[in-house]
Amino acid sequence: MRTLGLALLLTLSACSSAEYKKQAFAEQKTSKVMEYDYAVVWKGVKEALSEYKLEEASEEEGRAVTDWAYSTSSQKYIDVLVNGQPRRKHLQVRYKYKISIKRQIIGVLVDVQTEEEVENLSSEGAFKGWSDVDEENHDTTRTHEMLEIIERKILSGRHI
Repeated sequence: MRTLGLALLLTLSACSSAEYKKQAFAEQKTSKVMEYDYAVVWKGVKEALSEYKLEEASEEEGRAVTDWAYSTSSQKYIDVLVNGQPRRKHLQVRYKYKISIKRQIIGVLVDVQTEEEVENLSSEGAFKGWSDVDEENHDTTRTHEMLEIIERKILSGRHI
């Protein structure tokens, strides 16, 4: 019984004192010049964001911002002990896309950024709010995937 109590104490203390860790992946591209008309690119951005609630969308300013979206991170986690065995608890994250488009001499520059926050947990595992994720720990995989989705939407909407 004493061993079980010690293991439980170690597990709980690991949750409360551990700063999250990040699985290392290569940085991915988050902007690209797309060689299409501005209106075509804007339509592709709007279609790519159709599954998200938008906070802001201005074709004139070339800016779109989504509301928060929630998911379990594949990259951010804490290590805990369960029954004396190491376990990895993947954390919840919330993120919003910030997309800007800008006319270039040839094409339109599309820049996708994310604002990202990770959950804080108490020693009992209860939710204690959100913490900003600094730039070097952002998930560029998600951002790069949105850039690719925008390009696919543009290509699927083109009439040749």
